Amino acid sequence: MPSRFTLGVEIEFVYIYKLPPNVEAYPYSSEDSAYYHYLTYPGRKAVHRALSALDIPLRPLKPHLRQDFSAWTVDGDSTVQLTMEEFQTLPPGYSCEGIELKSRRFDVGRDDIADEIGRVLRTLKLHFNQPRSTARILVNQTCGLHVHIGHRRSGFDLAAVKRLLKLVTVFERQIDALHTASRISIFEDSWCAPPSAIFRRLERDGNGDRHPLHRAAAIDNIGSWDALNEWYESSHHHSAYNFENLMAWLNIHGGPTTYTIEFRQHRGTLNAKEIEGWISVVHSLVAYAEREPPSLFRSGHTSTVDTLIAAHASDPHFSTLSLLAALGVPNSVQARYRAIMNVSYAEQEKSAILRELTVGDGRFAACAQLVTEKNRAEKCRVNVTNVISARFARGDYGVFSPEKTAAIAHTLAQDRFRYR
Repeated sequence: MPSRFTLGVEIEFVYIYKLPPNVEAYPYSSEDSAYYHYLTYPGRKAVHRALSALDIPLRPLKPHLRQDFSAWTVDGDSTVQLTMEEFQTLPPGYSCEGIELKSRRFDVGRDDIADEIGRVLRTLKLHFNQPRSTARILVNQTCGLHVHIGHRRSGFDLAAVKRLLKLVTVFERQIDALHTASRISIFEDSWCAPPSAIFRRLERDGNGDRHPLHRAAAIDNIGSWDALNEWYESSHHHSAYNFENLMAWLNIHGGPTTYTIEFRQHRGTLNAKEIEGWISVVHSLVAYAEREPPSLFRSGHTSTVDTLIAAHASDPHFSTLSLLAALGVPNSVQARYRAIMNVSYAEQEKSAILRELTVGDGRFAACAQLVTEKNRAEKCRVNVTNVISARFARGDYGVFSPEKTAAIAHTLAQDRFRYR
């Protein structure tokens, strides 16, 4: 990987723990117990203690410290929690806390990102998901994995951002196949609305065009950063691809500007290999979009992105794996995604995680069984393919010619039959 990029990840998970005596369970309890939890942050403290023994830069666990991106940060997230159904399966006297673990800023090509993330996650699992522990860590539908990629303070120019936006818009269907069912079936009111949500809104307003090539042309017509912000209606943080951090004047959260593109669509995971694979895809997308020198466009040269789009926007045989190969994603990562798309993968993963969460006396068995079954259903290829087929049928990915529509629908039907 070229060393010009920087990268960081945000890993969200649920921390389950035993309460002190005479304290009610939160979040589904009284205001007094909520006050106790917000004051004490037991999950953040426990995670921070577990990571303190590891040879990584780790920021002190103090509120309101200014983020400097040079060390890992243990933080919380109130949107990350067990659902009511999951919470009710906990043993008496147990509660949960949403954790957001933010990595330090890595230099791509210089730092061993996969090794460090792997060591962090192994440390947490060995500390909490083991027989003598009264705590557990897990992910459910409320958890996400966010990847930030940047150039330190230089950021990205608007032309590169538009090429990236064209890639993820035209090939949204192929990218969706890398994700779980719920992360591709949510729109404007979600935390990771896809590019097609923008075009659905524009089409409702009478300003959009549903052909993929026309959508790409509309992105080409974005003439300024302000126009891009208007395109998003200032809701970058609710989008699968967040460009807000590239616009210093939009820094509404008060922290330092990161000058990064944030990829927000991936579901939460504590699988280091899964994180490594998605990081590789993110890096390949950005590198592919950015590789064109400006001098080529001054001479009227067609970009590599536009060539790829022209060749495959309506190609019924251009699959997810075809896209990964075209982007230059490493063969080992392509092989991993090929395995994930196998019909048996979700069931095998469920069995492995269930064994991990239920070691010991089985007190977490009911919760673990419920959460891992939901996660299995989320990753089940039948369910993912059904969502993609339904979205294609209603035109979310664009409207094609009758011949291309029939051919793509046939390919999706074959996928549904293969995964059944």
